[in-house]
Amino acid sequence: MVEPKAKTSSEHLKAAQRKEAELAERFRAFSNEVEREGALSYKEKQLIALGITVVKNCETCVRNHVLHALEAGASGEEIVEACFMAVQMDGGPSLAHTREMVLKVVEDYEKGERYGHPLKH
Repeated sequence: MVEPKAKTSSEHLKAAQRKEAELAERFRAFSNEVEREGALSYKEKQLIALGITVVKNCETCVRNHVLHALEAGASGEEIVEACFMAVQMDGGPSLAHTREMVLKVVEDYEKGERYGHPLKH
């Protein structure tokens, strides 16, 4: 009986990278569809997503959704109110995330920075 040839570490890594890229692209397509204007505006959807990311404590996600909300026309007040809906539902941890992450992104945006780099207009 001949045993099947075992894959090398490099082959496993390449296969995993291909699969990750394929699934990530499918997720991006799904996300684009969900974020499309519909019964809710893009801005409203970004504010909802922001509240969820505050609860989930994903710094990258918070930054993305704050910036997308600002670019969609959300005011600083709308952003803070969306975050405080998360605080209401989650309590103290969301309050800390709002203070530490969300307000910093708004501050950076006001200084013309996006992801720590100057905004390109």
